[in-house]
Amino acid sequence: MLGSEKIFSLGSMGAGVWRMLSIAVSILHSKNGYLFIDEIDSGLHCTVLEKMWKMVIETAKRLNVQVFATTHSYDCIEALAYYCMRKENKVTDDDVALHRIDREDGKSVYYNVERIKMAVENRIEVR
Repeated sequence: MLGSEKIFSLGSMGAGVWRMLSIAVSILHSKNGYLFIDEIDSGLHCTVLEKMWKMVIETAKRLNVQVFATTHSYDCIEALAYYCMRKENKVTDDDVALHRIDREDGKSVYYNVERIKMAVENRIEVR
């Protein structure tokens, strides 16, 4: 536990801890490259999704990794928007983009940071 001198076995942690560790290690191994993560929020509770995005975005920027992540979760997209809304994070369109495949014509619909924020503020479906 943070601030504790007691050591905890990683095996005693839940699936969410394993998932976050897996994502972090995958980004580390992808330095100066690309990383594809299917269902990035899988195994994570909705309350940690914003922290997950913080770790992913900041680590990827630091290590020059372009991350492609999929999700079917509105909570996951909402957490991304909330992370982007925080002024201290200074997220730009170079850092984050969302693409949704249109079911009608199969084309990509692009959302920059402002459109992601606007979609979540207005509860617009972007999945």
